[in-house]
Amino acid sequence: MAMVGHQVVSDQWMGTLIGTDSSGVQTWTQTYGNYSGGTGNYDGYTAGGDWIYNECWGIAKSYTDGTTTQDGYVLACGTGIECESGDDNVPECDTDYRINWRALSI
Repeated sequence: MAMVGHQVVSDQWMGTLIGTDSSGVQTWTQTYGNYSGGTGNYDGYTAGGDWIYNECWGIAKSYTDGTTTQDGYVLACGTGIECESGDDNVPECDTDYRINWRALSI
């Protein structure tokens, strides 16, 4: 079984894919997010920043031949920032284009 969500890793919110055995015991974890770059207003941004959130909400199996041989998963996620009132980074955060959340498909 596989599940998606998000977790904090090294002070950064990361999209997370978790695999379990048939008893529900976690057997592996993979995290995603904080990608550099982009186009337009996002060009030149670097990865990192503890106010960047990467969250995954959906999952589907992917298939090599389209129907029978599963080769992984496709994740439906989002990436953006959340400016928290009272945080030291609010002035910088409020002017960061990543305040507009974007789709992140993995």
